[in-house]
Amino acid sequence: MTNANAAFISAWMAKAFNRCDLKLTLGGGYQFAVAPDYRPKPLTPAWQNAWLFTSRVNF
Repeated sequence: MTNANAAFISAWMAKAFNRCDLKLTLGGGYQFAVAPDYRPKPLTPAWQNAWLFTSRVNF
């Protein structure tokens, strides 16, 4: 096992909605690698970029 590291930066935006007693937060962002390009050995990073989405119910 190697001690390989991957570094990523993410840009995010989130929006909260309040409807009666329900509080919902939706968010999304784009993540991109700041480590060197993919190489078979070591695996750093395994992908270059990704879209990320999240949701949360707040109490």
